[in-house]
Amino acid sequence: MKKPLLSIVAVSIITIISGCSFIDKPKPQQHQTGVFVVWKTPYMKYADQGFLYEEPGNIKLEVYESGQAAMQIAIRDGKICSGNMCTSKSEFNKRYLSANYPPDIVKDILLGHEIMGGKNKKEVIGGFVQTIKEPDLYDIEYSVINSSVIFKDSFNNILIKITK
Repeated sequence: MKKPLLSIVAVSIITIISGCSFIDKPKPQQHQTGVFVVWKTPYMKYADQGFLYEEPGNIKLEVYESGQAAMQIAIRDGKICSGNMCTSKSEFNKRYLSANYPPDIVKDILLGHEIMGGKNKKEVIGGFVQTIKEPDLYDIEYSVINSSVIFKDSFNNILIKITK
């Protein structure tokens, strides 16, 4: 009589322990940073507090107005999603920024990385500055200094500022 009860208890304990090992698998590390964002383009205008989320292979920027997520840009699986619409990086640039930008420019700006392969990059105290001009295509001033990223294209009327 004791053996069947002992067997049931042992099997139950093993099941519980093995079940918990599946639940506690480590998740990809996500890094969240509070930011102030100014995003002004001919098609999108936002300026407010938000969050920048980074995890391996994914980046998401959320900007809030009155406590509600007013703007979301997510980069994952080689696409950029704005709200519920996902497009290729090149299509996003064409639609919302400039078709003449390289596909990864949004990702590089959000992460504060050099753009366009580091073209005209000058190191300064606390970061770097890039000035990139192509007549009739773009006139870019880009700086990443300390915790501030500023991308300004006066030809295409685009300003993106991210302060962490």
